[in-house]
Amino acid sequence: MELHNKFKKNIKIIMRICDCHNDFFGELKKEELQDYVIACQKAGVRFLSGSFWTTKKQGDILHEIASRKDAIKHGKCFALHIEDLGFIRDEIELEKLIKTNPFSCSLTWNFDNKFAGGSHGERGVTKLGENVIKKLENNHILFDSAHLNKKSFFDAQNISKNPPYISHTGFCFIRDDKRNLDEEQIKFIVKNKGFIGLFFYDKLSMAKDADKSCFSVKNIAENYVRFVDKFGCENIGVGSDFYGIENPPKNLKNYSQFQNLIYELENLGMSVGEMDKIFYKNFQNFLLKCKF
Repeated sequence: MELHNKFKKNIKIIMRICDCHNDFFGELKKEELQDYVIACQKAGVRFLSGSFWTTKKQGDILHEIASRKDAIKHGKCFALHIEDLGFIRDEIELEKLIKTNPFSCSLTWNFDNKFAGGSHGERGVTKLGENVIKKLENNHILFDSAHLNKKSFFDAQNISKNPPYISHTGFCFIRDDKRNLDEEQIKFIVKNKGFIGLFFYDKLSMAKDADKSCFSVKNIAENYVRFVDKFGCENIGVGSDFYGIENPPKNLKNYSQFQNLIYELENLGMSVGEMDKIFYKNFQNFLLKCKF
């Protein structure tokens, strides 16, 4: 895609990226992690939440997390996220998890566990889950409400002392699905000065009857613009879910292609200032509101 000079100028202004969910940390080979983080920094990434998805992992998960983290010797942008704490069996393992110094953690994946209800489950946050949320926050770890069902989502907001944080999700006004946020949840997050990272997931970022083979960077741009039109530009950011999605958008498969997203957003009427908020400032401002 050849860009006009004015778009090239805006790329230089905007190209600071905070990505709140990227599964590279658990999916790449250990020896690839360092090079990937350095490449992301060169592409403009200032914050990179590397997720370790535990749901289908085997063996000593805590040891694997620590070993992988040790492999990243350089890279100021990297932060560790643990997705689905269902593997934690007791207080001792929770203390060991805390010692790995994650930036953020989520209680579940798509299904119920002993802590809370996943997006396809029915359970609310349990007493065990309440204790975990409090323990995380008392140790300066951000609690991530991604993948919670609606009941657990609102339960968690009554427990957490921070504004609501959802690292990666889609929206029911784009695709009505339990995994996505509905308007009641979005309005609550906006009202309470929270943060939402938009994922780049074809099955939930397009209408149900849309042709998934045509999924492209333009679809993601349209998601952002529709959100901003409905709810404003202060609470939305990036939660790409790279390495956690099988079919990333055409022309938006990595951070070096964010120039194509800038191009599409500007074509849809978004200003440079709004784009800088979405890619960077909103997340930075959100962190200032958190009690660490």
